[in-house]
Parts: sequence; C-alpha cells; structure tokens
Amino acid sequence: MKENFCTGIDLLTERNALGEILYDLQEFTKAKYCFEQALGGDYDAYLNISKTSSLCLRALTNLGMTLSCNELGKKQEAERCIKKALPFIEKKTPDFPFRGRIFNNIAMVYYHHMIYAEAKTFLEKSFAYDKKQYGDNHPTLAIHLNNLGLVLKDLRQYEEAKKCIERALDIAERLYDENHPTLAIHLNNLGLVLQDLRQYEKAKKCIERALDIDERVYDDNHPTLAIHLNNLNLRQYEEAKKCIERALAIAERVYDDNHPTLANHLNNLGLVLQDLRQYEEAKKFIERALAIDERVYDNNHPTLATHTFE
Repeated sequence: MKENFCTGIDLLTERNALGEILYDLQEFTKAKYCFEQALGGDYDAYLNISKTSSLCLRALTNLGMTLSCNELGKKQEAERCIKKALPFIEKKTPDFPFRGRIFNNIAMVYYHHMIYAEAKTFLEKSFAYDKKQYGDNHPTLAIHLNNLGLVLKDLRQYEEAKKCIERALDIAERLYDENHPTLAIHLNNLGLVLQDLRQYEKAKKCIERALDIDERVYDDNHPTLAIHLNNLNLRQYEEAKKCIERALAIAERVYDDNHPTLANHLNNLGLVLQDLRQYEEAKKFIERALAIDERVYDNNHPTLATHTFE
C-alpha cells in the first residue's frame, strides 16, 4: 500500500531536506524528484483538502522554484504549484513556520517568470522575517539578499542591487572558506551588476574569481561553469567569444536540443559575433536560439523579444 507522504512527518522532513540540499548543489532534476516524492506524487489531490501544513507548503513551493529555474524551464508547472499554495498561505498566521523560506520560493518563481515587482515584494517579506528570526549574519539572509539583488538588477535599480549582493557576499565570506561555491555565485552576480554599472574591470575581477572557484570545485561539464563563462563578456569580443563558445559546448553536452539555457548561450554567442561584424554567423546562432524559444514559450513571453537579430 502506498504511503501518503504528508501523513508521515519524518518522511516529509527527510525528502524535503534532501531536495533542498540537491537544489543547492544545482542537481535540479534530482531535487525535483525529492519534492515530488515529499508530496506523495500527487500534490493536486493532497491540496484539495481544506488546510495543509507549513512543511507541505514548503515542499510545494520548493517544487515550484525548482521547476521554474532555467535549467528545467518548466514555467507553467511552477506557476501551478504557486497558485495551489497561495490560498493556503493567505490563511496562515503572520508568524507561521518556514515563512521566510516559503516567501523566498514564491519570489523566485515570479523572478523566473520575469514578474519582478511581485518577486521584490515577497523577497522583502522573507528577508524581514528571517532577519527577525536569525539576526544579521545568517546564511539564509545572504540567500535573500542575493536574490533581491538579482531582482533589483532586472528592475534596473543597479546601485541598490549592488548593495544587496555586496552584503550577501560579505556574510558568505565570513561563513565559508575561500573556495566555497556559494562565494562563486555571489561574485558572479556582483560582476553582472557591475557590468550594468559599466564598471567593467571590477566586474571582470569578480567573475574571474567566481570562475577560479568553479574550476576547483566542479568538473568541466558542470552547468554553473557554463553560466559563469557565459557572463565573462566585457566588451573584449574575441575573449568573450572563446568563453561563450566554451559555455555553449558544455550546455550542448548537458541539455537537450530544446532547453532554454541552450538558447541563452546561443543568443549570447550571436550577439558577440554581431559585435565582431560576423553577421551571417551571428544570424545563424540567434535564429537557432529563437527557434528553441518559440518551441518553449508562448508568443507573448518577453524572452522572444530579447532573442532577435538587429
């Protein structure tokens, strides 16, 4: 007889905790499986009851966040998870357990859907709650600050984004050793904001430091290495071309032919080739990126507007 996961609190806790660890290790497919198992494999049926526990809401929003990330790209399924969770969350008391984590998860689904104002609202709530719970230097705060910085970046509030990510990096540098992959994430994101602020040399140093950590921690085919190589694009076009070609080679080994992350690398390589005035080659890569996007997204998705040849 199949056991309903949410009737066994220890099993729920264990599967959800393992999923969170796998998510942090960027093993998203395995994390997804854990969260699905945590919800008994049928979260629709479970959530038809009148109320649900905070731990199940944590697992459900963890699943939504995982589905929405670019590596899996299952945006509609992620949205479904959040729509299922929100009515239950609204009925909870203001200090219900795991509130900070749950709000962060919801925020990241909105972020991956490019609904930045909603993402910002939920991240500010999660940060305020967890700061009250844990104090100023807890690793959870660094996560919220990093994520808030990314949202502010996409809202073009670059100075505020820089402050958030610098603060996240400061917390992480006190907590972790110098080769910890969390540092690489914050350094990469700070580099992206510095690019937007046109502080290119500082940006280059941050992303190169992130890559140095990546290459000590990961093997040559790890998707994080591809992402950070892709981001080392600092108006030095020949160097950028080599980095993005390497990132694309990794992505082609890791993902299937219709994966949105592959489209992102193809688009970026096309843009660099355009800057190098290699227009025919640029056109081929951007058209390939657009073909993937059109299979993955609906006609009104903002990504379609960004992957065009000018």
